[in-house]
Parts: sequence; C-alpha cells; structure tokens
Amino acid sequence: MEFLSSIYKKNFINKDVIVITPVSYLSKLVKNKYNKNIIDNTSNYIFMLKSYTKVKDKLTKYMDIKDLSFINDLISTYSFYKENKLNDNDKIRALKLIYDEYEKLLNDNNFITKYQLYELSLNIIDDIKYQNIYFDNITKLNMYEINFINKLKAYKNVYLYANTINNLSLIKDLNKITDTKYTVTTNNDVNHLFDINIENLFSNTKIVSCNDLYEEVKYVSNEIRKDINNGLNFKDILVISSDTNRYENYFKLLFNFPYREKNKTGALTKNFLNIFSKIIKGDFSSSTFISLIKLGLLNIDDKSINELDNYVYMWSLEDTPFYQEFKFNPSGKRDFLEYDYKKLNKLNDIKFSIINPIRYFISNIVGVDNTSEILKNFFIYMDEEGIASKLYLKDNDGYNNLIDLLEKINDCIKECDINTIFEIIYNNFKICEKEVKLIDEVNILNLKDYRSGDYKKVYFIGVTEKSIFTKYKY
Repeated sequence: MEFLSSIYKKNFINKDVIVITPVSYLSKLVKNKYNKNIIDNTSNYIFMLKSYTKVKDKLTKYMDIKDLSFINDLISTYSFYKENKLNDNDKIRALKLIYDEYEKLLNDNNFITKYQLYELSLNIIDDIKYQNIYFDNITKLNMYEINFINKLKAYKNVYLYANTINNLSLIKDLNKITDTKYTVTTNNDVNHLFDINIENLFSNTKIVSCNDLYEEVKYVSNEIRKDINNGLNFKDILVISSDTNRYENYFKLLFNFPYREKNKTGALTKNFLNIFSKIIKGDFSSSTFISLIKLGLLNIDDKSINELDNYVYMWSLEDTPFYQEFKFNPSGKRDFLEYDYKKLNKLNDIKFSIINPIRYFISNIVGVDNTSEILKNFFIYMDEEGIASKLYLKDNDGYNNLIDLLEKINDCIKECDINTIFEIIYNNFKICEKEVKLIDEVNILNLKDYRSGDYKKVYFIGVTEKSIFTKYKY
C-alpha cells in the first residue's frame, strides 16, 4: 500500500519538487525576510490575556469576565473575526478593541499570527525556490490561504490533495481559486475510492469489512500473527488509521506482541499543579492535602503517607482543615486505641512539616503582583520540598513543560497575582503522548503522520471514503 508522500518520492525523485507544511516552510522565509516569528500557543494565550486586561475598562461588553477560559474563547473567535465582515454592534466593537491591542502587542514583540504569515508571504513568492508545489491533506482553507494560493499559482505549478467528499465548504473554498481543474472519484463506494485520476495508487490491496472496532483490531492481530509465522519481523509491519486514538484500548487488549505504544507524559505535573492551585485558592481540607501527599512528591516515606491517609479516613476528617492538630478521638464515633496514641505525635509532626512551607510560601506572595517575585518563591518552595527534583525524575517532559511555561509567563507579564498565574498554567499545560520505541515492533501511526518507510505489510484500519484524497491542480 502506498501513500501520497511515497508516490511523490517515487515519481519526482531528483526533480524540483517539495512536499510542504505551508506554515512551517513559509515561517522560515518570513523569519529571514522580516524577522517575525509565528507565535506559539502559550505566548498567544498570555498576549491575548494582556490585551484583554489592558482594554477591558473601555469595553461595554465582556468587561466583567472572571473565568479566564474566556481567553480561549477570544483566541478561537479571532479567526472568525478576521475572515468575516461582521455587523457593527457592542460585541463587535469590544472584540475590535481587544484584537487591535492584541495585534499591536504581537507587532511590538516581533510575533505574527498564521493569518499575518500568509499576508507577508504574498511579498516573498520569489524567495520560494521550488517550481512544483504540492499541498497535502487539505481539509479546509481560509481566505488568507486562498489569496496566497491564487498568487502562488501565477508563478509556480501548484497541486492540492484535498478531502472533498462530504465537505461542501471545502469545495466552495476551492472554487474561489481561479482556473480550477480537478478530478474526483466517481462514487462513494469504498471499493472504487482507490482510483484517483485513473491511477491505481493502492496496488495489491485487500479490503475487509468488519462489524466494529474490536473486530477490526482482532482481524489485524490475527493477520500479523500469520505474517510473523511467514517470516516477517514485527518492524516490517505498519498499522495505520485516520485516528489511532479510537483503537488504543483495543490495541492494548488484543495486540499480544511488541508494538509502538504511546505513554502519556505530564499527568503527574498537572495533578500537582491542580491540587496546589486548590490550596492556594483556600481549599485547606484534609482530603485535598492527602491527595497532594499521595502524589509521592514530598519528602515523606510511603509508610507515613499510608498512616496519614488511614487516620484521616478512619476518623472521617476529610472536610476538616488539615492545619488543625490531630487530637484524641476527634470524631467521637469510635474508641481511640493505644496504637493511635503512639503514632499521633508522629502524624502531627509530619502534617506540620507539610503545612509550614506552604504557609510560608503563601505569606510571601499575599498581595504581591510582581510576577518574577511570585515565580521565584514558587520555585524555591518546589526546590526546598524536593518537588522539583522528583518531578524531573518521574515526569521529565511534564517538568520541562512547566519550566517553559513559567519562563514565558515571567518574560511576558510583569505584574500578575498567583491565582492568575495558575490559571494561565492550567489553560496552557499539555499532557502529551511519548512513544516508547523497541528494536523490533509493529509501528502504529495516524495517517497524517505517515511520510514513508520500508514496510513490507501495511494495515489501514478504519478506512472510509473520507480517508482518501481528491487531487486539484492549478
């Protein structure tokens, strides 16, 4: 089974052709020409927050927003605002004030959005050294991309591979590109979808219909077993899908052989941040502190963690403030045993060893709006309590993500309170998937991530008429 990128490689090797991700390629040219960088997601969030904060006193709408998830709404709405002519009203005028300030802030810091990238790229067509340009896996186009393609095709040979089946909006966008020539599949029967432009792109293909996801993975698992018995190595086999996440649980259930797995990274760090944020906001309940302790990031041994946990739940102290001293027979619901007397002082000592550093941290940042000062005290707390080193060892990617976020917050915002800082972190911290690679394993990829490879057998699971591309030529 062949995919578009391998077809390009086979048909156009040593010719003047490049298969590009437009944003990544054009951003390099714009960087060289204008010294402008595409803004990253975290900086984008921070700049939008700063823009809103600066103009909110001038707004007649959206001036009393408390939930910072509104910033994500502003980011999402920005594309619609830029691509459409909107009727004038209080909401649109408010958005204009916010977005004008946002664009000014971007410009002052040499950042650009994706839309500005295409606008600037209109002036650097001559810097694109390739004559034949292929755009792969097109699913939608905005007006900036359309304008860029319309100018680009006047100078270059441009090809788009676009999934237009059941996608009327994309067809409408493609028709905005002048002198359109395209070939489409004759019908939606999956057995005929491999014939694109009268070329059989998928040779030696067997199509199997299954009842559900479980049956699909079961079939592929049995076939892979046969492949191995017939002399293939696991690394000779690729399983590909439009969305491998749908099949992840079935892979774990049915693939009893080595395959490329993805482990989630960042979960431990995010759990710590969420729990610590609750404490900073005033949740001092014993259940919240027990959740913090059980992450295993504090300088407390497992035996002591279990004793604290057992004491709180045995005496139903979940809602009791954790800073209150543990006492004899605290609830009066059951007898206090001799064993409890012996460990009570020890538990109180451990409890206050947890509480006191947090109390000290809070006392240093109450009423402070200096971002650098707050972040410095937060890192000192994490460092002295051993949290930073444990996150580094147990969740290295999550720890590095946190440090990057803290550095960007420090660079972009001079004045900010602790709660806003944690809101920014919460809205920008990502739990990522990290592949664990073995020497000999079945590879599993999403279709959009496939480039080329020396696989002897490929299984495409979940194939539908939407999985195959239609070619447009300009």
